[in-house]
Amino acid sequence: MSQKKKFCLLGISLIYFILNPLYVYSEGKLLITSDGTYNNTVDREADYGIEGSGGPNIVVTNSATLTATQYDGFFSCCAGTVEFDNSGTVTGIRNGIGQFGGTSNFVNTGGITATGSSDGQGIGIYNYGNGSINNSGTSSGREGIKHGSGSATIINSGTLTGSVIDINNDGTISSLTNSQGGSDTLTYDGKVPTNYKVIINSTTDFGKIDFSNETGSLTFAIDSSSTLSASTYASVLQNIADGNIGNEATWTNYNSTYKWRLVANGTDWDLEIANRRTAYTTRITGKLNKILEVLENINTNSSNTTLTTALDSLSDSSLEKVASQIEGVTIKSINGQSFKNHSTFKRAVSSALATPSVSSLTRNNYASLSLNDLNFNQSQNEYQMYSANSFDFKSMANIFKNKDLFSLKSKGSTLFFRTFADQTNQDKIGTDTGFESSTAGFLLGNQNNLTEDIEQGWSFGYSSNDTDFDENYGNSEANTLHAMIYQNQQYDNFILGLNLGTYISRTDMDREITDGSVQTLKSRIYNYGFDITADIKQSYQLENNFTFTPSFSTNLSYIIQDDLDESGGDLALSVKNDNLLIVKPEIGFALEKSFNQTDQVSKSLGFSVYGSYEEKLDGTTSKAKIKDTGSNFDIVDENKDDTFVTTGLGYTFLDKIDNTEYNFGVYYTQNDNNNLNSTLASFNYNKKF
Repeated sequence: MSQKKKFCLLGISLIYFILNPLYVYSEGKLLITSDGTYNNTVDREADYGIEGSGGPNIVVTNSATLTATQYDGFFSCCAGTVEFDNSGTVTGIRNGIGQFGGTSNFVNTGGITATGSSDGQGIGIYNYGNGSINNSGTSSGREGIKHGSGSATIINSGTLTGSVIDINNDGTISSLTNSQGGSDTLTYDGKVPTNYKVIINSTTDFGKIDFSNETGSLTFAIDSSSTLSASTYASVLQNIADGNIGNEATWTNYNSTYKWRLVANGTDWDLEIANRRTAYTTRITGKLNKILEVLENINTNSSNTTLTTALDSLSDSSLEKVASQIEGVTIKSINGQSFKNHSTFKRAVSSALATPSVSSLTRNNYASLSLNDLNFNQSQNEYQMYSANSFDFKSMANIFKNKDLFSLKSKGSTLFFRTFADQTNQDKIGTDTGFESSTAGFLLGNQNNLTEDIEQGWSFGYSSNDTDFDENYGNSEANTLHAMIYQNQQYDNFILGLNLGTYISRTDMDREITDGSVQTLKSRIYNYGFDITADIKQSYQLENNFTFTPSFSTNLSYIIQDDLDESGGDLALSVKNDNLLIVKPEIGFALEKSFNQTDQVSKSLGFSVYGSYEEKLDGTTSKAKIKDTGSNFDIVDENKDDTFVTTGLGYTFLDKIDNTEYNFGVYYTQNDNNNLNSTLASFNYNKKF
């Protein structure tokens, strides 16, 4: 080639590079000043490892070693869009990688280090503008990443190490995804990311982040790349208040298998991951199956999403408890309570009249009490109003024709008045809650001895019952009016007794729902009861002034139960109650010791043991409906029968001259399941006119 042609080609090349200055090399530094793509495979060391400036859109891939002796391993200023992909090693003083202005997209699978120790230096990755940072390698310095302005997204599946802070945010991080945790929790300072996603690799390998100087609010989520197990992942968020978290404490579905929620743990937050929603009927089995079916239908039909969302967030134990509350376990507990209150009244009537024995209080201490345990050892009444050789209802009716019935001084007439109280404790049975029940009241009555062998009388009274259910299930208050008439007749070898009773009871109940959808449900019902008791007993005189008296009795009660209509919340029930029929037979004995018998006084000590069986023959199933949803179910009282054993010990003192009597006694009842007991301490005073 001629010399002239060589100079011509050189001139054309110079003109090309002047017009298109893509790369300029200076002291080992690569300066990028125009659009283009560059693959750097050459180790470089200069003030900047690679520098970009002006307004180009550039793409740089680095697989070599870039070392900055004064500033940044890679630096770009004022560019439009910069993409920097590093799989090599980048070392800077001020920044490992620095971008000012424009939009940057950094991908790091290698190592980035900033060695500066002064403020404004030692930043592994510095971004001032919009863009994204995806780090699966390492970035270290005084700060691992600093975002100075604009909006950015950050994915950290590698390691960020900052001697001061791992991520320092002065701008907006729209999304931060993080897997760094274990013993090297990611530290974060400044405005919290708008969205934070944790990466979970296993139950021991998952992201953790520790906040400081936090402002703003984040939404927590689990990254889709995660591998989950049903477990608790401790302290995924640290030192952040609930006001800076937008979705704490609520269950969120992750996929078709798992769900998750954040749970406060001091100043930290644990991530609970559970199997995705399981049907209520699958989570809880047994007696609550019917109400759980109703709740599951509500969930399926989305007729009360607020309720079912709250129920879904409960543990199995809490779900079982609230299902029992929703079903109306306390309603079942007061089924027949008016019958028990009336029994307390009848027992009090008996104790007001009985002498000398403790047996009258021991018998049916927790149920209907027959009233044949009266004193048949007194002298025959001189003034007879009626006599008969057989037991009949006519004799009982004729008592009301007697004008002396209300007399305080007529022969054979005893007017009595007393107060009474009773305490019952019922332990929890299965899903049925326990309760404590106390009854107190007063009564007035009159008895006439028609003959030496026949006693007839009447009584009426009032009682108030308070029942407190365990575990804050609620309470009830019942007020009851009682009335009864009775007759006892002695034959040659035995004694027959009969009494008829009736009552009306009003019950006000507060039913508490304590979990899920918290509310207090109120109701008022009226019950009307009728009962009849018949008994037979025989006394045997033993040596040393002992008297042995076996007896048998049967009580039949019928209670007309009012329907229930609750108010106070969306779980209020409408309940249609059937009438209740109860039968209760009883058998037992009394053993008495008489001593210090004179014409003036009589003293005796008594011990009694009685066993009884109670069965609800009808009325144990009620038709219930959650009013706001129209969902129907049955409230079934599973405790249809029970057996009781009662013991009593008492002392009686009788002043025959003054016709006064004192009785002291203690009594205890236990059922066969050892989940119910009743205690009574009694002092009685009788004065006969």
